Amino acid sequence: MTFDKKKIYIISIAIFVALLVALFIPFGTGRIVGAIVLIPATIIASMFIKKRNTLSINTKQIIMIMTVMGIVYVTLYYLSALHFGFTKTGYGLKADIIFRLTIPIAIIIVSTEIVRYVLQAQKNKIVSVFAYLICLVSDVLICSNIADITNISTFMDIVGLTLFPGIIYNLLFNYLSKRYGFIPNIIYRVLTVLIFYLIPYGSAISDSLVSFINMILPIGIFYFIDSL
Repeated sequence: MTFDKKKIYIISIAIFVALLVALFIPFGTGRIVGAIVLIPATIIASMFIKKRNTLSINTKQIIMIMTVMGIVYVTLYYLSALHFGFTKTGYGLKADIIFRLTIPIAIIIVSTEIVRYVLQAQKNKIVSVFAYLICLVSDVLICSNIADITNISTFMDIVGLTLFPGIIYNLLFNYLSKRYGFIPNIIYRVLTVLIFYLIPYGSAISDSLVSFINMILPIGIFYFIDSL
């Protein structure tokens, strides 16, 4: 094994393990720890891992498509409140929410997508698997926390509402990252994840229905982009 490969494997495993550990940190501080870990990890990955891929000439079009997809997703979500009703989320532009949730989540999204892109660019199957797992764990970290599991109900919520959609979404994100870079993924995830932490109201649509949509939607996006 060459030195470059060893370096890639060490960085990939270290990031993955660090995010796994952050999942088990209680009281909602796991996101903050994950964000703190990812900042130097992203810098190290960007500086010390060689990038070997060439992006598609259609990257600008894909950025536009993913931006429109994200805007449509958010618009339809809030339009659904006309039927299901509005509900207070407890989030919004509050100082404690911004520093405890919004900023750490933004760092996690941007950092993991840059790491995904750098690792995917190596055209190495094992490294691509680690890129997928790192981003999947980051999705769980953003939306929930293993330490918060107190019964079978909360466990099933994490599996059904976060893990299953994350499994399918990250297959799409890996596909996009490899061909079009990290910008389309960041834009879409900021629009469909982060924006809900900035708005104090949401739709009362059931979580299970949202989860179902989030498992179907990435498949539809994949086939739409693949057919272009």
